[in-house]
Amino acid sequence: MIIAVPSLRTLGNIFTASDDLVRVAIEQGVLQTFDKLLKHERKAIRKEICWSLSNVTAGSPELIQICLDMGLFDNVLEVMRNDS
Repeated sequence: MIIAVPSLRTLGNIFTASDDLVRVAIEQGVLQTFDKLLKHERKAIRKEICWSLSNVTAGSPELIQICLDMGLFDNVLEVMRNDS
């Protein structure tokens, strides 16, 4: 788990790139993994996932819709409610 946070930070940085690159990452299943990691026991992991998702949703309306369709915002809201 030592490399988990830096790896997630790298993915978050990729999500600041072009929408096309973000779509490729999404097609590879990154968001499904993020959905699972939003429930991770380590707060640092959940924080990186939320930051990465904020980068995805800074993109096109299509990318925002993908996140909505997956129910990711519901899970992010749950993290916000429960994390202190």
